[in-house]
Amino acid sequence: FGELCGWLVGWNLTLGYAISAAVVARSWSEYVVGFLGGMPVFQSENAYVYISWLTKMPITFLGPDYTCCPLSIVIITICTLILVTGIKESTRFNIMMTLLNLSILAFVLLSGLG
Repeated sequence: FGELCGWLVGWNLTLGYAISAAVVARSWSEYVVGFLGGMPVFQSENAYVYISWLTKMPITFLGPDYTCCPLSIVIITICTLILVTGIKESTRFNIMMTLLNLSILAFVLLSGLG
């Protein structure tokens, strides 16, 4: 009976992580499109249409109300590839991202003081 409970808890955690990863990837893609939309290159209406499909690509066979976010699929694939490469490489990537976050935080802090 204990193995069944362990199996159910394991799959519950796995599904929870998958849903969380999908939500985070979707929000990151919205941020990327918002960032790109704010750039002068994409200020025209035609140029914004080219980048808006990154977050709202219609799924025609399901109906007009259903959309897909191709950029979030790319983000999840990149994160998965980083994790699959191994512990050492993932650790290096996490250290680089932490240093990048700390340097940006220090820049904002120092520019606010000056």
